[in-house]
Amino acid sequence: MPGAQVLLLDGEGRGLFQQRVDTGVWELPAGACEEDGDFADAAARELLEETGLRVAREDLEAFASLSDPGCTP
Repeated sequence: MPGAQVLLLDGEGRGLFQQRVDTGVWELPAGACEEDGDFADAAARELLEETGLRVAREDLEAFASLSDPGCTP
């Protein structure tokens, strides 16, 4: 399932991580794309839902694309 992770950096280059309540693991805000949505929609929505921070689509910059090598088309 496609999704997006958000690496949010402040003016000093520090990244925002969140700690999961269920496992205690630190991770980037992330989530799945919704039907008829794209990666920018998912990134902005998940950042808002998980941190309360808003980001404009035009301020997002794609930086990586990951896939599971075990998946076949």
